[in-house]
Amino acid sequence: MKLARASLVVAASFLAASLSAQQAQLVTDINAMSATNPDANPRDFHAVGATTFFTAFSDLLGRELYATQGTPGTTAMVLDLNPGPPSGDPLHLAVLGNQLYFSADDGVHGRELWVTDGSTTSLVMDVEPGAAGSSPAYMIGVGGTLFFIAKTAGEGYELWRSDGTSAGTVLVKDIHPGPAHSLPSQLTAVGSTLFFAASHPTHGRELWKSDGTAGGTAIVRDIRPGAASSSPRALLELGGVLLCSANDGTSGDELWRSDGSAGGTWMVKDIRSGALGCSMYFWGIVHGGVAYFRAHDDAHGGELWRTDGTTAGTSLVADIHAGPSTSYPAAFEVLGGEIFFQADDGVHGSELWKTDGTPAGTALVADIRIPSSIGSYPTGLVALNGALYFRASDGISGEELWTSDGTAAGTKLLVDLNPGPESSAPLSTYLAPQGLILFGADSGMTGIELFRSDGTAQGTMLLADLNQLASSYTQSSRPFSLKNAGGTTWLRADDGVHGVEPWITDGTAQGTSFVADVRPGASSSYPGWFTLVGGGVFFTADDGQSGRELWMSDGTPGGTGMVLDIRPGPRGSEPSKLTEVGGLLFFRANGGQHGMEIWKSDGTAAGTVLVRDINPGTSPFGPLGSGLDELTAFAGELYFRADDGSSGAELWRSDGTSAGTRMVADIQAGPRRQPDRPHDGLLLEALLRRRRWGRGGRAVGERRQRRRHGAGR
Repeated sequence: MKLARASLVVAASFLAASLSAQQAQLVTDINAMSATNPDANPRDFHAVGATTFFTAFSDLLGRELYATQGTPGTTAMVLDLNPGPPSGDPLHLAVLGNQLYFSADDGVHGRELWVTDGSTTSLVMDVEPGAAGSSPAYMIGVGGTLFFIAKTAGEGYELWRSDGTSAGTVLVKDIHPGPAHSLPSQLTAVGSTLFFAASHPTHGRELWKSDGTAGGTAIVRDIRPGAASSSPRALLELGGVLLCSANDGTSGDELWRSDGSAGGTWMVKDIRSGALGCSMYFWGIVHGGVAYFRAHDDAHGGELWRTDGTTAGTSLVADIHAGPSTSYPAAFEVLGGEIFFQADDGVHGSELWKTDGTPAGTALVADIRIPSSIGSYPTGLVALNGALYFRASDGISGEELWTSDGTAAGTKLLVDLNPGPESSAPLSTYLAPQGLILFGADSGMTGIELFRSDGTAQGTMLLADLNQLASSYTQSSRPFSLKNAGGTTWLRADDGVHGVEPWITDGTAQGTSFVADVRPGASSSYPGWFTLVGGGVFFTADDGQSGRELWMSDGTPGGTGMVLDIRPGPRGSEPSKLTEVGGLLFFRANGGQHGMEIWKSDGTAAGTVLVRDINPGTSPFGPLGSGLDELTAFAGELYFRADDGSSGAELWRSDGTSAGTRMVADIQAGPRRQPDRPHDGLLLEALLRRRRWGRGGRAVGERRQRRRHGAGR
């Protein structure tokens, strides 16, 4: 939403009973400023099974990793890798098996290699310890191995590999010995062999290959002999061989092929005679065993070519812009056996074209922008259910989502998301596993947010306003995490001076006040999980030195302080799921030695202790933790979901002692995590109120439950 100003509006449900019948109203304008940047700008879509991962930006959380299965309810941030407004900024996303690998900066280790399956996200290895990081990039899976490049002080940018564990993440070979870089790039798999371009002090930048071992990593051929470079680029697998562009020093950049041997590496065709070369820098698309690309010769300019990897099978498709001028073919997609793309014939501007691979079968589909030689510039082409979808501008509706069945009559505007001449500018179009097109767009009300389309106007809609707080609250007080505690509403807000800090209100301007500057200055502590226990309110916050830890307050600056630095150092124990049971606070936290486990506190440092290490031991990523969740108070005890490492995620209970913290029942025997295990706090509480699970999943009567807990509880 584009709002001129967002201020503290408190609903009746959060206020004292005396306000319960009143309408929502402005309490006070904590930070009266205007909104600025509402764009989430979702991009870098990658599918793992039924889940599509992508990155998006929010004003409060920066650019982080998100996931969706095509519905609002399944669209959420995976993890705030770099807590608060700084961005984890995931880059170079790559899928291997059922996991997603990427590089990110958590604010502690610098940019390093991370992995996620959507539920568990972890640092694979701190390749270059310290804040600088190793900046992993160019990730690709070959077989079951992830290859990537990374930088260290001792070796520079070189080739690395990983099996997803810290121990299995190693340097493959220091191709350019010492701290200088070989800078591997264009990583491409052909069968079980990795091809790439790399620099060497003797050979220059040439074509290399690797099987993942130092001995099996070698130059394929010194195409341009000596220290000069052939600079291979546009590497592509076609029919079990590698195609690329390379410069042998005589013919310029031309089309080459390789089977991985020096003798099997040769120029396919000298498309443009002489030293200039054909300027073949990228591939368009592969279809039917043929690769299509743009190349330049003196007679036809830059036009669409095709190759099957042989000299005889490499030819010009069509001279779309007749003569030596260039048609700039780009943005390719296959639909119904034909290839669709953008091109400029010099008359209609850049418009939608199609080809069957022959000159006669290459034609303009539709002149979308009439009358004009500018063109509609169709981009982001995606095929779905027998139709093509793309971004284009007809000069009237701005850049919007269009569709085509391959005919002029069947090429039309699908929906004007931002009505009128303004553009919604669909970007990063991606076909998700659910048969939906995901893309970023600006409806004029949300900024650039995540949209979805099933190919119909009615089925094209906003999927999630991921930067909703920014679009509504940027440069405003951003009231959030409202919680009623003993007749007073606690919240976090930004007054423009102290950053996002704890506030309280009784529903009046006079009764709204700043509690404490937990993180002094304009930086923010981002307090949350406000929970009343006795006469004090517990919450979590980050003071900038100890990381996110447990705090307590009586509502005054002097009565606000950290309860205990559970995990000393800047990372913090990340306490969450704060729950009051019988005058004590229960919560989950990671003390650094036991992983995320169950803790309790009476508000003192001495009384803040680990209740039980349910899943002891470590993994390559650190302490295991029990993954406990869904903390629910019932009948004077705490019930929750936890995994002890042998029974999977099951129902547990605790009376606050280690001995009294135990599994209620192994409802589904065995270690597997199943979606029908105990989940959802409301469902769990309802279950507890109705029955207790016995061994084998049998329900035991309410009378027995009362007998175990004592009458009157």
